[in-house]
Amino acid sequence: MFNKKNSTNLLSLVTLVFCIAILLTANIFSMPAKKLNYSYKALNNMVSEKLKYKLQEDLFEEDLIVKIKTINGNQNSDDRFEMKGEAIYMFPKSNIKVPIRYEAQISLREREVKELNYDFVETKSEYEYAPTNIENVIMDSLLKKVSAEYKTEDVVMALDDEKNSIISEDQKTYKGFGYIQINNKEWKKVQFTIELSLSGKDARKVFYKLQ
Repeated sequence: MFNKKNSTNLLSLVTLVFCIAILLTANIFSMPAKKLNYSYKALNNMVSEKLKYKLQEDLFEEDLIVKIKTINGNQNSDDRFEMKGEAIYMFPKSNIKVPIRYEAQISLREREVKELNYDFVETKSEYEYAPTNIENVIMDSLLKKVSAEYKTEDVVMALDDEKNSIISEDQKTYKGFGYIQINNKEWKKVQFTIELSLSGKDARKVFYKLQ
């Protein structure tokens, strides 16, 4: 028979279950979200394709090639990855390479470029332009050094704001590590030491080691 004692026990059980459910829900929403993994190869491909499509629309030219040269990235939220750097575009029938700087916001969860902007770079010559900060000087110097030693222009350099550590010894010598891809092969970690010139706009000495 259902009596007062049974009713009290049932009420206590329901109350206990309700409290447990509230605690579990609170824990789920209070747990920090796990950051999503990413690879430079995937990010490179996504931004290259989006940048190519945007340039084709803006320039009214279908037949062009886009090549990402440098990547400076930062996962600024659980889902969003901010990527910026330097790239070039060219036309297959011409050897002229036009440098541009880009900034992209990527959704790692949706694997999609959500925002993309670019600017044309004022060139010093047909192929070169001046870096604007230490990160650009480092990447530009390493690109030139590796390209010369491997006899290829197909080199991509990446610095990650979260994973990269650049140490300044005396405002002229910088040590750290980044990631590099040569001839579309696998990405490798690269350790470097860069000694800047007196102007700070280029490198006087460049040492690196691939791992």
